[in-house]
Amino acid sequence: MQSRRQRTAGNVYAPLIEGSPASAELRLRSADLFWQAVEGDVLVLDLRKELYLEVNRSGTLLWELLARGTTRSELVDRLVREYDLAPERAVSDVDRLLEELSARDLLERPTPG
Repeated sequence: MQSRRQRTAGNVYAPLIEGSPASAELRLRSADLFWQAVEGDVLVLDLRKELYLEVNRSGTLLWELLARGTTRSELVDRLVREYDLAPERAVSDVDRLLEELSARDLLERPTPG
């Protein structure tokens, strides 16, 4: 995910959102967050932070699941199926995306599953 307003040279990712089990429901924040799928990517406008973001194709697959509500396990399974990834790689990719979304305050607080 890249910010059009501010690009950073590197990102720091934690292995999983603190305190959220794999079965917790994850969902994108609904307030002040608008997005649209365009040619396989997702364009996001966060009015709360005045930020414009672009999500790539693999992130788009996960974004759409997060929009309706999903679990970390479901996100990992979807990446494994869609992109034929090793489960370890899918876990790493999902955790990286979730951490970035969490750091940008784009996720609602997880609810126990």
